Amino acid sequence: MNYTQYWKKIVLAHHVILKGWPLTEGVVNPTNIHDVDSMRTLRDHLKSGECYWHKLSSSERETAKEQYDQMVEDGEIEVVERKVRSDKKTTRKK
Repeated sequence: MNYTQYWKKIVLAHHVILKGWPLTEGVVNPTNIHDVDSMRTLRDHLKSGECYWHKLSSSERETAKEQYDQMVEDGEIEVVERKVRSDKKTTRKK
């Protein structure tokens, strides 16, 4: 899963969101959770169903897009652009 671009690649692209995520630092890769208690809390929430995937309705999608735009504007989320190919405007052999 793409944790670094969670909002853009998961929420906005697939119209789903993790509800009930128990950790305060937001949705992060579980391999980056170094506190055993936090990992156990996450595991317990996933097992019990407190943390689950929620499919967004059309109004929730609009709200999520506005929320994403606001987070980008506030600098909470860094937008990562792909590097342009070095041979972008050259012809390639066929």
